[in-house]
Amino acid sequence: MKQDQTAELKKVDFKLREGIYLGALLSPADVKKATAGVGTALPGALHRWTLCGDIDPTIFSMLEASGYPQQENERLTVLAAASGLHYAVFTHQAGPFQHRYVAPLFDHKVANCVRAVAHGDALGYSLAGDGPTAAVWAASFGVREFQPLLPMCKEASLGLGESALREYVDTVLELRDPRRIPSSLEGVAVKLASVSAVAPEQLIEKLAAHHYIWK
Repeated sequence: MKQDQTAELKKVDFKLREGIYLGALLSPADVKKATAGVGTALPGALHRWTLCGDIDPTIFSMLEASGYPQQENERLTVLAAASGLHYAVFTHQAGPFQHRYVAPLFDHKVANCVRAVAHGDALGYSLAGDGPTAAVWAASFGVREFQPLLPMCKEASLGLGESALREYVDTVLELRDPRRIPSSLEGVAVKLASVSAVAPEQLIEKLAAHHYIWK
């Protein structure tokens, strides 16, 4: 299957600041809807939970030319914030470069994904540069890795509100530091890292509704 046949999985292309992009989490239904207009039908196996992200176009071209070696080096890290909320970080590495998908476990959609994968559903990734091509591949993680995440999927209360949102921003900014996640390759130091951050949409909607009511 050609990589450019899956370009429709790239839902967003929004650079927030240097090294940080707005990511997205697509459900199997979202993937099916997003790829409905693709000329060649996607295999059913690609209708899975998918973390979508972007990286610098130059780096993407280098990964593409070398056969996307980051797909072989996968790490799952859980970060606990001071508020008690948790984040799952999915890291892939090629040489000294790491790309990190950040998913807030307190978001409803992320929690649904965790529950689904913990009970046998598949997970995949989509990664793109500034162009029509996206690299799409399956995660090696499944039930064993996702079961321990279930107790951490606690919804952020409205009481945490804006402080939880600030904490989210700080967490994402911190993950831009190459030293934040250890290298997956023996003897290779991480020199450059980029982040695709899934937004805590449920918390943002709650805050927006709250501010609207009390205007």
